[in-house]
Amino acid sequence: MLNVTTKDFLSLLLSIRYSYSQNESFNYSNEPRPCHNVAFMLEGEGVIETKETTLTIKAGDLLFIPKDTTYVAHWIACPKVSFHSLHFLFSQKSDPLFHKNIPVQILPNEHFGELYTLLTKIQQYQFSNTTDAFIALSAFFDICGKLFPSIRVLPSNPPHKAILPALQFIEKNYATPMTVNELATLCFLSPSRFHYLFKQQTGVSPIVYKNQVAISHATKDLICDLDESVGNIAKANGFSNLIYFERLFKKLTGKTPSEYRNQPL
Repeated sequence: MLNVTTKDFLSLLLSIRYSYSQNESFNYSNEPRPCHNVAFMLEGEGVIETKETTLTIKAGDLLFIPKDTTYVAHWIACPKVSFHSLHFLFSQKSDPLFHKNIPVQILPNEHFGELYTLLTKIQQYQFSNTTDAFIALSAFFDICGKLFPSIRVLPSNPPHKAILPALQFIEKNYATPMTVNELATLCFLSPSRFHYLFKQQTGVSPIVYKNQVAISHATKDLICDLDESVGNIAKANGFSNLIYFERLFKKLTGKTPSEYRNQPL
């Protein structure tokens, strides 16, 4: 994890190599991924299943899995499977992928060797407490510069303009108490009309949406701040009651905060 102060740009940068000597499956269908991921396939094969598509990947492929994706991964050992993943998360104000409709996809791999060399630099320097950490940061942005132009973005329906002030307010203030009446006032709507439009657009009530945003930020904190207690992370994201936080966290992710923190990314 990058220790140099770069939180104006990145809140997570982590390079991990995974290897399995037998077939493995991981079900993240109820656990939106807390960060963006680029997987460099080195050996074996994989099958990634989402609600929209199924992708088969093999050695030499580059797989991009955007933040908040839900999927099931099947890793097929031939005789083993190995891939090297780059996990990263921009700060919200700096994220060029924020609120874009980006599917799981296989990226062009003509620069696989060059990109993998950059990834190994991140692996080497990501935990440095000296200015060597900027070598990792430089390698990361080189990878972004080569891969981001090829990322496929799908058209998306923008949120209803009437509720946009409330969505923006929740994104910025998810850790503070708020009421439906307050959010409705921001949108110059009656509470009943606001609640109707909000649920029509998002599929959930305003308070459920606010809790989902807060839990999403908590998942990021759990993997970025490994030394921070679950209780402090709960408080930082607006939950004064730890038992309620843990119950809601498990309801939305399928795991307790501790289980989520300790699972493979």
